Amino acid sequence: MEQLFMSWIKIKELRESANNDIVEAGKVLTTREAAGEELTAEDNQLLERNYKSAEEKIEKIKVLERQAEAEKSIEQRIGREDKVSTPVDKDIESRAFDKWLRYGKSALNEVEVRALSKGTSTEGAEFVPESFADFYVSKMSELSSMEEAGCRIITTENGRDIPVPVLDDSSNTGELLNEGSTANEEADPATGEVILKAYVFDSKVVPVSIHLVEDAAFPIQEWLGEALAHRVADIENSYFTTGTGTNQPGGVKTKCTDSGILASSASGTKYADLVSLKYGVKKRYRGKNSIYMMNSTMLSGIKKLTDTTGRPLWQPGFGENPPEIDGHRYVVNDDLADVDILFGDFSHYVIRRVRGPEMKRFDDSAYMKKLQYGYIIFERADGNLTNTEAIHKYAHSTYSGQPA
Repeated sequence: MEQLFMSWIKIKELRESANNDIVEAGKVLTTREAAGEELTAEDNQLLERNYKSAEEKIEKIKVLERQAEAEKSIEQRIGREDKVSTPVDKDIESRAFDKWLRYGKSALNEVEVRALSKGTSTEGAEFVPESFADFYVSKMSELSSMEEAGCRIITTENGRDIPVPVLDDSSNTGELLNEGSTANEEADPATGEVILKAYVFDSKVVPVSIHLVEDAAFPIQEWLGEALAHRVADIENSYFTTGTGTNQPGGVKTKCTDSGILASSASGTKYADLVSLKYGVKKRYRGKNSIYMMNSTMLSGIKKLTDTTGRPLWQPGFGENPPEIDGHRYVVNDDLADVDILFGDFSHYVIRRVRGPEMKRFDDSAYMKKLQYGYIIFERADGNLTNTEAIHKYAHSTYSGQPA
C-alpha cells in the first residue's frame, strides 16, 4: 500500500513537470505570434528541448502506471493470504500466552516459545499472539468514536511516513458540446497530500495483584485485553478528535471547516442551527454516509428539540436501523466540547496503524515489592482529515445543546 502511494506521487510530479514543459513552449509561440515575428533559431531549440523533455516524462509516466497496476495486483493477492505461512495450533498458542502472562518467559518451554513467536502480529512483539491481538483490535473498534463514525483505516507493515492523496473535484463540472465542437482544456481537480506518521501510543503500565494473576480461575487474557484497549482507545480518540497535527495526529475538529454559523439564540442551540450546519456541507458529502457527531451533553439537549412542525429531531432506532437526528445517524464523542457539533462524511478521515500491538510484562523489584506484575501495550498510529470540506463544525459561543 505504501509503495502504491509513492508511485502515485511520482506520477503526479511527472505529469505536472511535463505540463510545465509544454506551457513554457506555448508561451514562446504565443509571444512571437502576438508580436508578428518569426521564430528564431534559439526559439526552435527551446521548443525542441521542451517537447523532447515532455515526451520523455510521458513515457516514464506510462511505465510507472504499469508498475503501479502490477503492485496493486500483488497487494490484493497478498492481502488475501494468511500472514503466517506455518500453521499454528491455536490451543497451544492461547495456553502459552496465558502462561506467559501469569508466570513470565522463563516458565515457557521450547514448543510454547515457538508457538507464540509464530503467532505474533508484529516483529518485536514476541508474545502477542494473533488471537489476543484480534480481541484487542476488536475492542478498540468498539470503544473508538472515530472508528464508529466510519473513518477509513489503513494498516501498514512498517512505520515509515506515508503520503495520502487528497482530491477535491467539487469545483469542476463537465460541459455540453454542440455537434462538431472541440472539448475544452482539462479541468484538473484540486490535489494535495497529507503525511501520516507513526506516533507511539501506550496504555501506561497496568499493575495487577500477583495473587489474582496466578489464580487459574481469573480470565487474565480477556480482562487485560479490555483494560488495555480502553486506555489506548481513549487516548487515540482524543488526538483523532482534537489533535493539533503538529507532532501529533490532526484532529477532525481541528482540521474540518468552520461553518461560520452564528447561533440563532443566546440560550442554546436551535433547530435552525442544525439546518444551517447540514446544508452548509456540499451535497456530495451529506448523503447516506454523513452523520452528526457531538458529546453526551449536547445530545441530551438536542433530544429535546423539535422541527418547525413540532416533530422531535431525535428519532429512536427500530430493528437494525440506528437512532437518528433529523434523518441522519449520529455518534457520541465525549472528546468534543459541550458546545460542539460536527456534520459530514467521516470516511474522509484516515487512521493509519502500524501492524499490531506490542506488549511487555514487568516483574522487577519495583512491582514485586508491592506483590504485583505490570503490563503495558504499545501501538503506533496517526490520523488526519484528507478533505476539510467533507466535514463542517458548529460551536455555540456559550451554551450547550439545551433548548430555550
